[in-house]
Order: sequence, then structure tokens, then C-alpha cells
Amino acid sequence: MKCVKLNSDGNFDYWSQSMLSELDCIHIDESFKAYNIFQNDHIKLGIIILEPRERIPFKVLKNNFKLVCLSGGSIISRSSLGGVSLLMFEKGEYASYSVTKSYMVNDLQNISEHLMVMALVEYKRAFSDTGNPKNRLKKKMQLAY
Repeated sequence: MKCVKLNSDGNFDYWSQSMLSELDCIHIDESFKAYNIFQNDHIKLGIIILEPRERIPFKVLKNNFKLVCLSGGSIISRSSLGGVSLLMFEKGEYASYSVTKSYMVNDLQNISEHLMVMALVEYKRAFSDTGNPKNRLKKKMQLAY
């Protein structure tokens, strides 16, 4: 997975007014729960399917998570802090994120010319705080299919 930072945190100069308005209206309980296919005491698993140019509005994540690309492709992710990143995935690659504050708010937009399929694996606090230290969550590797 390659990540290119397109805009740094704190810089909203190039953001559209509609994006800023969307951030102003977000509620802390707006998560990716609509995409969940499995959940237990330790993890939540969701499948995200994005058509070309389709965008998921800003959502809240409260726990450490992995975004696994099942198809390959490129997405843009905007952070509520102002950062904008381009993420380029080969099939099976993933990105790991540690939620260091109480939550993080991001959107996802498929900028590929084909359908993108991703799995979102969110580690609930009780699990990630015992037996899965933050530094282990940052390790990246290829997944075999």
C-alpha cells in the first residue's frame, strides 16, 4: 500500500464549503455500522463496496482498525483534522490505523475506474488494549488469497 499525503492536518484552504458543512453536522455516533457483517466482544468486521467515484460521507471510528483492500485500487481519505491522503492498494494490501484520541473522523472516496471492495476490521478497546499493543497493529504484510 502506498500513501501520499495531499494536504496536511490543519489546512482547510482547499476544502469545499460542502465538505466543511458536512463536518459541522456530524454526530459522534455516525460510524461504519451500516457496513457491519459480523461483530463480537473483540472485533467488528464490515465490507465496504464503492463504485467508481463513489464516496462514503465522514464517519467516526473509535477503535484501532485495519482497512484491507480485497480488489486493488485507489481511494482518497479526508480527515476531520484537515489532512487528505491518497491510498493506493494492490489486492490484499492493507493499512493499519491507531486511534490515539477518543475517536477519528474520515471519509472514503473511490477514485479508481473500477469497483473497490474493502474489509474494515475494527478492534474493540478491550481486545486491542490487552494482547494487541498499538505497535503490533502498525505492522503491514501481504494477505494471501
